[in-house]
Amino acid sequence: MNMVFNSNIIKMKYLITSISLVFLLSSCFWWGDSANQSGLRLEARDWFKIQVPSSWQEIQSEDLPVPKQWSIELAFKSVSERQWYVNNIIVLSEVSENKKSSISLLKKSLISLKKEIQEFEILSQKEVTFTDESSGEIITYSGRYNSSTPRLVYVQTAMSCEWKDYFITLSLAESLESYDRYEYILETFSCQ
Repeated sequence: MNMVFNSNIIKMKYLITSISLVFLLSSCFWWGDSANQSGLRLEARDWFKIQVPSSWQEIQSEDLPVPKQWSIELAFKSVSERQWYVNNIIVLSEVSENKKSSISLLKKSLISLKKEIQEFEILSQKEVTFTDESSGEIITYSGRYNSSTPRLVYVQTAMSCEWKDYFITLSLAESLESYDRYEYILETFSCQ
């Protein structure tokens, strides 16, 4: 039991490290002046699909650091540069032996995030129904990875598809008035 717990801690440290890749990506995003869901385009991969803002650019995997445990499935950035720090979306995956609920994956992630992120604060937690009719949870939290990184807001969900677990994270400026439109992006994630 102890070895399984230690293995899970190591996996979560890799997840935290991988999520910190979000800080290494460039630009601040805003895809329009309205808070509706227009302006999104479908990005489909072998095992999942998600809608992203049409104006965003994909970041090629060779331009990103390679996480030891997690695979980068998708990364996009905004083309709008409004502040010196980054805001973007990243989808990470890990091979899984069995399917898990979105809520159980996020709870596992939160345990590590609370230990790894400075000034960690949960802003909201809500249950959602994804576009494929599966249920899950979206967590919005703020914090910084270390004293030299800016405090950002993260909107995160997780989903288990067949033999892979996915963690989908948006990083956002703290100054935004609402995160609803960004939560909607995560709600569009579904298994194929």
